[in-house]
Amino acid sequence: MKQELLKGVRDVAPLLIGVIPFGVSSGLYAVEQGFTAFEAMFMSFVIFAGASQVATVGLMINEAPFWIIVATAILINLRFLIYSVSVSPFVHKASKPMRALKSYLMTDHTFVLTAREKYTGQNKSFYFLGSGLLVWSVWQLSTFVGAFFANIIPSEWSLEFSLPLVFLFFTLPLLKSRENIIAAIVAGAAAIILIPVMPVHSGLIVSILLGAFSGLAANKIFKQGVKNG
Repeated sequence: MKQELLKGVRDVAPLLIGVIPFGVSSGLYAVEQGFTAFEAMFMSFVIFAGASQVATVGLMINEAPFWIIVATAILINLRFLIYSVSVSPFVHKASKPMRALKSYLMTDHTFVLTAREKYTGQNKSFYFLGSGLLVWSVWQLSTFVGAFFANIIPSEWSLEFSLPLVFLFFTLPLLKSRENIIAAIVAGAAAIILIPVMPVHSGLIVSILLGAFSGLAANKIFKQGVKNG
């Protein structure tokens, strides 16, 4: 058990270079938008999902309806439902508290590493746990640093620009396929047009859905073209 836990920690550690600036930026953003450092940390503990935390903060400060906030967070994190199908074979035999913990610790980094790992059964489960715990720890510490330093950095040094840069850093590597590029263009254009005009702050949800459906449609069209060719 200890060996698998430590291997999960070692394998995920190099990937955390991108987690640290994202966590710091998330903490900064929440405090700059009027949340206390305690509230920023509480949100980080409860949600533990960077993109959802940022979206939630933005919607809350704009007094969006509760159902819009929840629906947006669900849509952003819908991929974890797919991830859970893959990890369930080596998690389902664990106790309910342990299954709950592992579902909470699920991240993109942990899923990718565990999916390609050759361990099986309980060994793979402990590997998953080790990597997930390290990601969680680094994320919470980074968010804490961002929330704490936000109180002592002069307001003239506004760091709100850091979050768009972080999202851009994570998005660009994904734009390798035509369908992903189309989905990004449609979602981005829809967000620019719809967010200012849609009622009850629903523009973000609609933009996400339009991007997702356009990507799926493009993928289907491209595959059909290959078959016909």
